Amino acid sequence: MALDQPLTPMAPGLLRREAEDLAAGVARLVAGAQRLAAAVEPGDHGRRRPGPGQDFWQYRPHRPEDGARAVDWRRSARSDRLFVRETEWSAPQTALVWCDVRQGMQLAPSPGAAQKCERAAVIALALAVLLSRGGERVGPIVGAPPALGRLGVERTARALLTGASPETLAAHVRARAVIVFASDFYDPIDAWAQRLRPWAAAGARAVLLAVCD
Repeated sequence: MALDQPLTPMAPGLLRREAEDLAAGVARLVAGAQRLAAAVEPGDHGRRRPGPGQDFWQYRPHRPEDGARAVDWRRSARSDRLFVRETEWSAPQTALVWCDVRQGMQLAPSPGAAQKCERAAVIALALAVLLSRGGERVGPIVGAPPALGRLGVERTARALLTGASPETLAAHVRARAVIVFASDFYDPIDAWAQRLRPWAAAGARAVLLAVCD
């Protein structure tokens, strides 16, 4: 069921079965992504400049406007000057994920094997899990807003299973976000360039995850 399709009334029993199937799919997707993410050691991705955070960044000379409470007395005791201890800025970024679920992505290399869209969704969600563990906000490009922690991962998983047409992506541009597009990218290059151009103009950074077989 695509997000851009109109909703039609459903019998309560049919609605419940569809909801249960969707919930089971989300659980399988999250479990697979968690296993994949567990095999990866996330690296340091600090902002490389002073700001609010927990990790030490540098000492700098004390300025009058800092006041006495900002002085690092242990470091200052080794010099005839006063110093202030600065931390590295670690404000969370926003990472948005989209997975292509069109007909071409529903092919499998052999009977019983995972479809391309299923494999793409697991890998894309594993990236979201790693980013979430690093303190970033994650969420789908189309759907619920990004969030920290488990909530963001679950929102992303549900949206990856339902999908959204690539033609709708330009209507959801978010400035300075990190974007993950998962597809086989078999469409003409010009078509993808047109879809990605609004994101580039807004200062977003994109990761293109190609799953071809």
